[in-house]
Amino acid sequence: MLATVIFHEPADVDARLALLQLDRQVLIDSLVQANMYRARLTPHHPNLYRHATLTNETVAALRDFLVPRGCVGKAG
Repeated sequence: MLATVIFHEPADVDARLALLQLDRQVLIDSLVQANMYRARLTPHHPNLYRHATLTNETVAALRDFLVPRGCVGKAG
């Protein structure tokens, strides 16, 4: 089993994200987009849908931001 490694020093986080061809801002922007979508939900939306929305919209936003950079993710 692989051990979990937590990067908490800013320089270590940035270096690890760079290895993954990511940066903090793209992650922040993806979460902001997802939260804006989630904020539009009403009490009429089913609870199950409400709980999945943040995850689904975060992934969609992350793909929206990364595909133009040349990153190709698995859709579907």
